[in-house]
Amino acid sequence: MRMLPWLVTVIVLAIGVSWRDSVFIACSAMFALHAFELHMDAGRPWPAWRAAMRCGGIGIASLLSGLILWAVVGAAQLGWWTRTSDRLHDVLLILVMAAAICLLVRAETHRISLRPIADVLGPAAAVLTLAASASGWDDAPFLFAVLVAMAITHSGWRRLQGVGAIWHVGDGQ
Repeated sequence: MRMLPWLVTVIVLAIGVSWRDSVFIACSAMFALHAFELHMDAGRPWPAWRAAMRCGGIGIASLLSGLILWAVVGAAQLGWWTRTSDRLHDVLLILVMAAAICLLVRAETHRISLRPIADVLGPAAAVLTLAASASGWDDAPFLFAVLVAMAITHSGWRRLQGVGAIWHVGDGQ
């Protein structure tokens, strides 16, 4: 059950890359961050160096995925990366199933409390993006991917900033 959110992330990413869909790729970044956060505290308490390494590792991974998403968004805007599919219903079905699986796994870990950004705003933004795109607003997926890239990059930066604080707390300073 622990690996299921990671499997969802990989599947959504693979579909996003094969369909060249920035919404899928952005959602896979959000699913990856969710998958890490589900089990980030497993096995605690840790020594300060280990907590700092985990925080630094997810910070670097978030920054890298944010930068990759920025590259995809830039390539899409320049016309180097164009969608190969306009299957709105398939996209919605796959994203709803992926989100449901992630919520079920979170319920199993007893972390079912509502997180407004992850549970309400993220899916609502994805659905609105797809609806706007189907209505003819071609820049909607671009805007969604930019906002997700900003959020993922910011999250990675904040976690990297936290490494020093964790390290100093562990040293008793």
